[in-house]
Amino acid sequence: MTVVSLRTLGMCSLCVDGEYVEELARSRQLTSLLVYLLVNPGRELPNKELVEVLWPEREPDAKTEHALKNLMYRARAMLRRSGADGLADALASQKGGYCFVEREVDFSSDIRRFTELCHHLERQEVYVEEGYALFSELIGLYRGRFLQELSPVEWIRNYQQKLHDMYLRACRQIVDYLIRWSYYQEIPTLCSRVLEIDPNSTTFQRLHIWSLLQVGDWKQARAVSERTIAKIKSRGLPVPEELQKMQRQVLSWPKRVEKRVHMLANMMAEPRGHEGAYQCEYASFCQISQVLQRILQRHQLHCCLGVFTVERADGGALAEHHCRAAMTDLLTVLQLGLRRGDVFCRYSDCQFLVLLTVQLHRHGAQAMRRMVEQFGELCRVPGIALDFDVMPLPDPDIRD
Repeated sequence: MTVVSLRTLGMCSLCVDGEYVEELARSRQLTSLLVYLLVNPGRELPNKELVEVLWPEREPDAKTEHALKNLMYRARAMLRRSGADGLADALASQKGGYCFVEREVDFSSDIRRFTELCHHLERQEVYVEEGYALFSELIGLYRGRFLQELSPVEWIRNYQQKLHDMYLRACRQIVDYLIRWSYYQEIPTLCSRVLEIDPNSTTFQRLHIWSLLQVGDWKQARAVSERTIAKIKSRGLPVPEELQKMQRQVLSWPKRVEKRVHMLANMMAEPRGHEGAYQCEYASFCQISQVLQRILQRHQLHCCLGVFTVERADGGALAEHHCRAAMTDLLTVLQLGLRRGDVFCRYSDCQFLVLLTVQLHRHGAQAMRRMVEQFGELCRVPGIALDFDVMPLPDPDIRD
C-alpha cells in the first residue's frame, strides 16, 4: 500500500513512499487542487465546488470544467512520474466530480494530527506525564499558517483562520496547565513561539510580559513591554487597555514585591491567621530572603535555606517527562507539608527552594528529611530520588 504524508502548515510538501514530490512546488494550481482533495478524504467533491476553489473569479461553465479535467490529468501524470502511482489511482473520478479514496493509501497529514491534538486538549484533562509530549508535538506541527506560500484565495483563507484560531486556543490551554503546575519558566518560550507566527496577538503579548514577571525577570519584562507598545504606536494604532494595564503592573512590580515582604512579616508576627507555607515566584523569594533573617531575629527564630533536587536514584540521566511528574508530586508535598511562616518557590526544572522558619538550625534538616519521606510515599515515578541540602540563609543574595 502506498504511504502518503502531507504537510501544509507552513511550507507545503507531499511525501510518497519516503520520497518528496518535488514537482508539486512548481504549480500553484496543482498544489491547490491536490491539497484540497487530500484534506477532504472520502468526500465526493463536485466539479462546481472544485472550480470555485481553483478559479473563484470565474463562473462554472464548460470551459472551467474542461480546465479542471485537464488539471486533474496533469496532477495524476505528475504523481506517476514521481513514482506515486498508488496516490494517482486514489484520486478517483466520480459522477460529476472527484474523490480522494483514502482506503487505497496509508495517508497521514499534519492537519489531521494537529486537529486531534487540539480536540484532545479541549475535551480531556491532561496531566503532566503526557502533557509536555502533546505540547511539544503541537508546537512542532504548527510551523506556520496553512499553505502560507500560496495566494490566499478564499478557501485557503478560511482554512488558515480556522486552524490558527484552534492553535491559539490550544496554546492558551497549555498556558493554563503550566500555571496550574507552577511551571512559569516555560511560559515565556511558548509565548515567544506564538508571537513569531502571530505578532499581533494581544493575549500572548500580555501573557509573555506577565510570565517574565513570574520568573523574576523584571528587566526583560519591562523591555518587552516597552518594545511591544512602541511597535503598536509606530503603526498608528491605539494601545489595547490590557497592555496598558500590564505596563503599569511592570512599572509598579518592585513596590508590589516589597508589599509582599511586609505581608509575610505581618503574617508571621500574628499568633493566628493564615496556615501553611507561602508560595511565590523567584523574584519575590529573593526579596523575602534578604529581609527574613532580620524579621525572625525579633521573634528569636532562625531561617534556613533548603534546596530540594529531583534526580534518578541510580545517578543516571533523568527523563524530562519523569522529572516533570516528580516535580508535580514534590509541589504537592511542599504545599501540604510545610508550615506557617515557611516560603518556597520553583528554582529550576528539577529544584525547589524553601525558606524554613525554625527555632534551631538543626530543625531545618529535620524538616527537610520529613519532606523527603512524604515525597517517597507520594511519588508515582519509579526510580526517583529526592536529594536535599540545607544551610543557614546566606546574605544577601541566593543566586550568584
